[in-house]
Amino acid sequence: MARRYTITASHQNGQWAFRCIKAPKFGIGSGAVVPPDTWEEAAGEEAEAIRLLRGLLNQQGVHLTNEEMVVTEDLVASWEVPPGELEDVGLPPVCPFRLSISSAKPISDVSGSIKLQWLSADYLPVPAITRSGTLLKTGRRSFLLRDPLRSLADAVDATNAAADVNERMRRFAIVQRLLMEMTDQAIAPDNLKNMVIYQATALGIQTETGDDGYIFHLELLGDIPGETEDSASRRVPLLSQFERERFNRRMNEAWLSGNEEARPSYVLSSNTYVVLDPGVRAALEVVQKVSKADRKTREKFFGDTMSFLLPALEAVGSDGSVVEFSERVIGVSIWEGSSKLGGSDGDHEWFPDPEASTFIIRDEDGRDIAIPGKEAERIVSLIKQAIIDGEPTVTVGGEVYRIGPQMIDQVMRIPVVQRPHDPYPVEPPTDDPLAEGQKPETKRSLHYFYVKPKGNVEELTYIEDRAAPRGEEIKEELDLRNEPKQHQAEGITWMRRGYLAGMRGLLMADDMGLGKTFQVLAFLKWLRQRLEDRRRNGSDPLFMIVAPKSLLGNWLEELEMHIGKDGLGRPAMLYGESLKHFRMLKEHKLAQGDKRDIRVGAATLDLEKIKGHDWVLTTYETLRDYQISLARVTFEVVTFDEAQKVKESGAMVTEAARAQKAASLRILMTGTPVENGLMDLWTLMDIAWPGRLGYSAADFKKRFATDKNADLSEIKRLLTEPTSDNNIVVPQLMLRRMKDEVAALPPKRFRSERETMPQVQAVAYSKAFELQARGPGGALVALQAIRNISLHPNLQAPIDFRDERSVDDFINMSARFKVLFRILDEIKARDEKALVFIDLRRAQAVLAELIKHRYKLQHLPHVINGETKGEVRDSIRQGFQRRRGFEVLMLAPRAAGFGLTLHAANHVIHLNRWWNPAVEDQCTDRAYRIGQEKDVTVWIPIAEHPELGTRSYDAVLDRLLELKRSRSRDVIVPVQFDAAELANLHATIFGESPIENDVANMDWKRFEEWTLQCIIEAGFVADRTPPSGDAGADMIVRSPTQRDRGAIVQVKHRSGGKLGRVSDREVIDVLRARERYPLKNPSMILVTNGSVEPSGHAVAKVHAIAVVDYSTIERVGDIVRSKLHADVCA
Repeated sequence: MARRYTITASHQNGQWAFRCIKAPKFGIGSGAVVPPDTWEEAAGEEAEAIRLLRGLLNQQGVHLTNEEMVVTEDLVASWEVPPGELEDVGLPPVCPFRLSISSAKPISDVSGSIKLQWLSADYLPVPAITRSGTLLKTGRRSFLLRDPLRSLADAVDATNAAADVNERMRRFAIVQRLLMEMTDQAIAPDNLKNMVIYQATALGIQTETGDDGYIFHLELLGDIPGETEDSASRRVPLLSQFERERFNRRMNEAWLSGNEEARPSYVLSSNTYVVLDPGVRAALEVVQKVSKADRKTREKFFGDTMSFLLPALEAVGSDGSVVEFSERVIGVSIWEGSSKLGGSDGDHEWFPDPEASTFIIRDEDGRDIAIPGKEAERIVSLIKQAIIDGEPTVTVGGEVYRIGPQMIDQVMRIPVVQRPHDPYPVEPPTDDPLAEGQKPETKRSLHYFYVKPKGNVEELTYIEDRAAPRGEEIKEELDLRNEPKQHQAEGITWMRRGYLAGMRGLLMADDMGLGKTFQVLAFLKWLRQRLEDRRRNGSDPLFMIVAPKSLLGNWLEELEMHIGKDGLGRPAMLYGESLKHFRMLKEHKLAQGDKRDIRVGAATLDLEKIKGHDWVLTTYETLRDYQISLARVTFEVVTFDEAQKVKESGAMVTEAARAQKAASLRILMTGTPVENGLMDLWTLMDIAWPGRLGYSAADFKKRFATDKNADLSEIKRLLTEPTSDNNIVVPQLMLRRMKDEVAALPPKRFRSERETMPQVQAVAYSKAFELQARGPGGALVALQAIRNISLHPNLQAPIDFRDERSVDDFINMSARFKVLFRILDEIKARDEKALVFIDLRRAQAVLAELIKHRYKLQHLPHVINGETKGEVRDSIRQGFQRRRGFEVLMLAPRAAGFGLTLHAANHVIHLNRWWNPAVEDQCTDRAYRIGQEKDVTVWIPIAEHPELGTRSYDAVLDRLLELKRSRSRDVIVPVQFDAAELANLHATIFGESPIENDVANMDWKRFEEWTLQCIIEAGFVADRTPPSGDAGADMIVRSPTQRDRGAIVQVKHRSGGKLGRVSDREVIDVLRARERYPLKNPSMILVTNGSVEPSGHAVAKVHAIAVVDYSTIERVGDIVRSKLHADVCA
């Protein structure tokens, strides 16, 4: 039977184009092209081929047209599919030939070159063969050239095209790397195979303090393949100790002979060479000169290395890793994690028990990976092994996920693998060839590089001064397509005045939905017009906007809407498929592997091409992955949208943001400047305007963040009040307006709909209380279970959609589900739209089926969650906004809580509530924002236990969220639950004692004082130990009758009460004080308001340490008395 569909592939313009052709009727004609988005109609005959091609859609290097799928040669060459399956998608047979390379003269000779020849299976030359990228032709036959052969052939061509011997030597080093990956596919003579060419692409400068000041030790660095066949390249020291000594000897001999110039290459032995990149040569010469200079010069070089290196690097047009960065940048370094002191101090996931939790982590493409608690150890071990092996991806649950620093960081946060004593996330393999002879801290199997900025963590070491005034009073009119509202015009004026006053950074913190994007675009358009003279004189100012992936489309839409598509000039789209146009891979081109800056250790983007544009739109992922390239570009203004993305000081993306160079201004946009803790604010300001707050992270945290009673008026003044400097009025650092203050929006009303739990839900709720008995972590397990049960007691229960009773029974098992469908019935009757926020994936899927069935919809309601791609998300949003009539859209709060305009809906239902009221408000503001024309109703379904009533989970959480929300109008009050507040929630729900609840909410000073008073009231003499040198003791307790007998007490405070843990190491720490205080056989006692881990109880028993924890804290005086009495009797 004739085939009705055929898959074809054609090679054109360095790409492969795949088509699906439907055969013509009666075999007459050429057939019809099937558009790629309807290829499913051909799935019956071409199911496997369609599956293979559609499997490429998530990868970079693929795009669809109306007629075909276009795939880059790089992707086709590295496509790991059996040869037969490649032919199923229309590709030619895989090349069966071997590649032979040879050289008549040495590569180091002026006229040296490499001869390339294709051989058959019989080792005979293949005649009349031609190659175009991945397409090989001989006569009428065509073959597909795959990696690594394709990359080797490219590298040979590049070597022969080199302009001089040194360039040829550098390029031949790439040929050698690729030869190492071959088995029997490539043939080379011994003189080429055994030649060793080291290519130095960077210079490591180590500093040591000697008797006469600083001494500098140099290390040549270069790129080598990873330990496994598929792993990416790494930047490591090049030479062995013997070779390093020989190289230094050759350098010193040249210097002694009066030749101060470094040569392009050096011979280390008869067949071993080292080739220096121009930038390395230039830097080497500078460091050699500085090393022989006086002490003062060497100290200056240490403090400001780049000012010494830049002139020499610029003179040779250096493209190495010792390059121009902002004044804040120290250089490129191996990522080992950064100090988290400056990061968020309250960002907790409150369900850490591995057995009861499902952990959600994200890969480098932003896709969620669900790791069930019971399988956490196995899956995490699988991911760790992939990291150790240098694998670029890992397969979990049949899905392939891309590995990177984001995933590694999240994996290490999962309790089953967290090791506080292990500073590195990955252990090196025991046979690591680079491990021998190195210090332990340099042993890694997987390196990431980053641009290391000067930190302000422990001390305030980097401060940016205000620039000189940049112009006179504002005169220019705004050239906008739309008239800004009054508050928006005020915001634009604030930015303009800040720029003119020489401010270095601004925090645009307007409430969500007030048009922050419009205001920033208007300011940038004004600034572009103002700098027109500079552009005419050849100095092009360049803007950069960094935004979450999901908001890129929103920026482009608002750009065209408000200032015109060309309002900021020519854009450089540095994300997704567009990135390939800016990659510069010649020096880093390997057959396989990760070619991002953070893996290569050098700039891989074409900076001149970027500078040829007027503005850059990029993502936080691109900023992190290509930070070495971007940190070398001087931007006029850098804007960070949803800047809470960089509030975590220990994250690589935050360090990348710190390293960006803005000639004039950095603008950070966020509706929640303080989400989890005051350290959020410090981190954001350290990026916007380093040093402006006047505190290092450590000092800021000590003064403001750790003391709940701290006077915050100073921070308010610094942020919200203008200042005067040399008769120049400097506007406020932060602008924050709330919608109800400035926006003319329709009314918004909140409706809490209460419903008593049905019996099945109430029974499950009560049973969850038993989970507290699981020991440490049990409290959180119980709280998580109650949270889930309050939504629905059994989301796994089967539903027969052919039986209405089955559907109703499932809904009627849950009080919240009953309320939800009552609400939706009302909305359906009004023919209006609703947003339903729900974070559980299973609930999203079940509700979609229930809503489709109940309201007889043609399609399932759309869901936007962490797995929804940006383009799909935009399509869903546009369709929802465009269509009329009743519709329900379900969204995950964290995935869809920002960047979406959905004011076609005028009902918002928070079905499963988040701990953070700011996140909930962000969700509400998807509908309640500028452009909303209807009254908005925010629905809060509340399930109440028939016996507990207002002490039920939903009711207690509702009260606490409203309390936090009322305080959040003050910008410097955190809105995320802290540990003490969560403890209060837990205590209220589980009906625990007032004393335990009070103790959980005390700070450490009050808890120590309370403990001291309890012991004194029990009849003992008790004194505090000195504030320093206490050897681990906090108070000394003596018997009033036997003053030489007593106890040493250590107090361990935990801000979360019972939710805080005390480890075995902390328990045993009290033993250090035995020899410090003059007591005869003192009793050892540890008091904590938290929980002691099982290992801690075991250690305490062995060493006869009495433990008082949250469960016995009410009896602390009695326990001290009993312990002293027992020890005296013993």
